[in-house]
Amino acid sequence: MFDRVGIRIPGSIQARLGLVFLLLTAVTTSLFGIYWLWVLEPRLEADARTQANIMAHSHAWLLSDALDSSEGEQRQELEWTMDEILVLTDPITGKPFIEGISVELDGSLFGPDSVHWVVRGNNLCPDCFTSEIPLYAKQTRELLGIATFHSNNSFFEQLRSDVRKRLYLAMAVMILLLSSAWWIISSLLTRAQRSDAMLGQTFDAMSFPVFAISADLMSIIRSNKSAQENFSPQRTAAGRSLKDIFHDSHDFDVLRKAIAMEKDITGFECELRGYNDNPYWALLSARQVNFHDQQAVIISIAEVTQLKYAENIIRASEERFSTVVDSIDDLVYVANMETYELLFMNRAARKVFGETFGRKCWEVLRKDQTGPCEFCTNDRIVDKQGQPCGVYTWDFCNTLTNEWYTCRDRAIRWVDGTTVRLETATNITELKKTQKALEQARDEAETASRAKSQFLATMSHEIRTPLNGIIGMVKLLMRSSPRPDQREYLDIINLSSEQLLLLINDILDISKVEAGKLKLESHNFDLNRVVEETVRLFELHAREKGLVLEKQIDPATPMQLYGDATRLRQVLLNLVSNAIKFTREGSVKIEISGQLLANRQAAIRISVSDTGVGIPAEYAQKIFEEFTQLDMGSTRSYEGTGLGLAISRRLLNAMGGDIRLSESGPNGSTFIAELELPLAQEQKPHTAAASCHDYPLQPQYILLVEDNAINSKVAKTLLEQEGHTVELATNGAEALQCLEKDNFDLVLMDLHMPVMDGIQATRELRRMQDRHKASTPVIALTANIMQEERDRCIEVGMDHFLAKPFTPEKLNAVICQTLSRRDANQRLDSQHQPD
Repeated sequence: MFDRVGIRIPGSIQARLGLVFLLLTAVTTSLFGIYWLWVLEPRLEADARTQANIMAHSHAWLLSDALDSSEGEQRQELEWTMDEILVLTDPITGKPFIEGISVELDGSLFGPDSVHWVVRGNNLCPDCFTSEIPLYAKQTRELLGIATFHSNNSFFEQLRSDVRKRLYLAMAVMILLLSSAWWIISSLLTRAQRSDAMLGQTFDAMSFPVFAISADLMSIIRSNKSAQENFSPQRTAAGRSLKDIFHDSHDFDVLRKAIAMEKDITGFECELRGYNDNPYWALLSARQVNFHDQQAVIISIAEVTQLKYAENIIRASEERFSTVVDSIDDLVYVANMETYELLFMNRAARKVFGETFGRKCWEVLRKDQTGPCEFCTNDRIVDKQGQPCGVYTWDFCNTLTNEWYTCRDRAIRWVDGTTVRLETATNITELKKTQKALEQARDEAETASRAKSQFLATMSHEIRTPLNGIIGMVKLLMRSSPRPDQREYLDIINLSSEQLLLLINDILDISKVEAGKLKLESHNFDLNRVVEETVRLFELHAREKGLVLEKQIDPATPMQLYGDATRLRQVLLNLVSNAIKFTREGSVKIEISGQLLANRQAAIRISVSDTGVGIPAEYAQKIFEEFTQLDMGSTRSYEGTGLGLAISRRLLNAMGGDIRLSESGPNGSTFIAELELPLAQEQKPHTAAASCHDYPLQPQYILLVEDNAINSKVAKTLLEQEGHTVELATNGAEALQCLEKDNFDLVLMDLHMPVMDGIQATRELRRMQDRHKASTPVIALTANIMQEERDRCIEVGMDHFLAKPFTPEKLNAVICQTLSRRDANQRLDSQHQPD
């Protein structure tokens, strides 16, 4: 078209003017085309790429913050941040500033199995400006990943399209070439201004401070709105030095040198002067760019003031924790469970073992150790999966200090995520010494207790041996038809002997109770008979003092009971004995009452009242203590050991009952004993055993082994009066000789004798080859009534046990029971013999 126009123009002035116009237009167009192709379009594209790069760096800080969040939430925070960036839209073109974002994550940080790419938006845009920016952690400056931003070039494309349209219009309308050129230039300038305004808005819209600084950092070119809000406006104005906002000029100098040496700076921590000179801790990142045809540095600032405060708080907390742990007297240390390296020791541990950080625990804590301790607790404080499983406590004597410690070990997670052993050791050396002293004292006490028991057993034997002679002789004299006055004297001697025997039993019972060896023997018994025997025993004594001894039994009281009748009789004897002893005139009354309970139980109440001197209030509780007597003065009005009530309470407690002082005053006292006993059990018929009534005792050939002449004479006389033939031996050796010569029906064997005691003699007897002689019944005679003595007798094969002193009735009963049992066993053996 232009050629045809040019051909129609004649060679006139108009043609020349037209030619000039055309030439001018062509030249102008050519010049503009050259300007457009070589100057304006590259500049617009360079500015657009610069702005896109600045915008990408700004958004890269947001992505770094997201990746630097709490563990386990980085990916979600990153995706949210990327979505927020993609929604920012160009108000002119209506298109997003960023078309797409892709982030390549560092696999060493997020695990080899995790996805290393996070992609949002359109990342396949071929015409978009692409910016690859590394993402760094603010604190550690560690590379987190690489972000690729695809910035929309729509504003550049539209600008370029408009210019081209203007060029085409100028070429079509040559006559409007100049005006069109000026219009195009004006439009381009307007567009550039609008582009600058858009970039400025983006610059100001950033939420963190950003500065455009000259390359030497001495002049601020531009600062965004956030920078002006966070720092004083006079210090952020264009032309000011960036040094004005630094709290320490040394930090500014370091930043200048770093920028001069490196291309980019990321995460430079320093303190700045915030608004009104408030402390403003920040991480600075710097990148060198072309800014309006000049070298400049873009500095972005991420505030970490709150993080700095948090670090200070954590540091202070660690110092407080260290102060607390160091103030503990116990030794505290932490050791790596795999390498055995010591990671921490408190002051007390360092004082003992020195500064040992990084050394092996077995090198430090033990002497001459060349490897892990054989008693290491690592496998006791973690389960099979290696997880902590509680506290293991143990005592240990340290080979370095020779001191004892109680150690408490547990597995914990250390700051680096590894499992370590935390041990707290308390010095128990003094406790061990005390424990050793207590054990020694216990051994000494046990030795003393054994000595006491042995002493009581010896005293029992030594006292019961002559007492047996006294009681035996009295019984013999009472059988010799004495005169009435002699009978009275013998009764007094007999009563005194029984009281002496009761005293000895009380002392032994106290010893048994203290040693925990008191045993109750339960049998069916008649309560009325127990009371009758007690009254009969004290009738003479009461009559001699002019007292009335009476009993009263409630008819509703169950009489047939099951329990230890001997111990119950002992309680009743002690109560009646005390009542008679402390009553000078009047009476002593025994009252028995009871009632049936559920489960065949009976509640029994025994009351013993007297009209004696009474008991002062200050002695109301003490009278139940051992060796406490009513009269504690220098002159005693009443004899006794003060054991009766104490033993009575302990015996009743053992049977599940108790005793108390019900009332006391000038007119006498009342003691009440209460307990629950089962009713008598049904007896099963016994066909194998027979009683003395069923089989009257025939004269027997008896070997009496006794070293005490008096006791030997008493026993021999009593046996001969019953029609028995008695052979004497003074020790176990003589007894064995007699048994070798003759066949005896029964052996009465004393236990404590010279040459050979009764235990050894019985053992040898049971070993005889003659089975008839070896099975001869043996009854033990001893003044030691301790249970251990009875057990020894049974162990060597003795058939029965008879304690000294004994009465003729008791002696006959034991002989009868022994021989009856022998006869019953012989009958059973004959029944089982084959025909």
